Amino acid sequence: MTSKRPRGRGTIRSSTKIYMNYVLEHLVAMTVTSFAVLQEFFRVRRGGRQVTIAVPHPRYDGFLHDATHERAVTVVGLSVFSRKNCEEWIAAGNANTPLAFVAGVDFEIVESEITLEESYKSKFDLGVLSKTELMQAIRLYNNAIKETKIVLQVVKG
Repeated sequence: MTSKRPRGRGTIRSSTKIYMNYVLEHLVAMTVTSFAVLQEFFRVRRGGRQVTIAVPHPRYDGFLHDATHERAVTVVGLSVFSRKNCEEWIAAGNANTPLAFVAGVDFEIVESEITLEESYKSKFDLGVLSKTELMQAIRLYNNAIKETKIVLQVVKG
């Protein structure tokens, strides 16, 4: 039996993947809660298994105007739960908090994908916006990116 990616909100757990579709941004903005969710993912997954997270981009009006959104979830924000990254930061003398060690988890980001807001997507697809112009718009403006999808892979042993 195979599981398909859910179309609505919620979680589906299959033998190989966990999907969190528009869930994490709603959880209480306390570090303890965020750690608990990641710790549970890590606990129930074997090494090499994946967790796919889809969230609204934190600079998209759909995220900003929803009073139930508690926490911005970003690729960089999740990269701190990689022991490899933490070890590199420690070796370099960086001030990053080694959250992978603090939380007792280890995830590698194996994929990330953005969904552009339709007006930016259509301008880029038509060649009206170059890749350089699109990247500049993403850095400078709200509402360029609608959604971010991040795939984490569990690293064990």
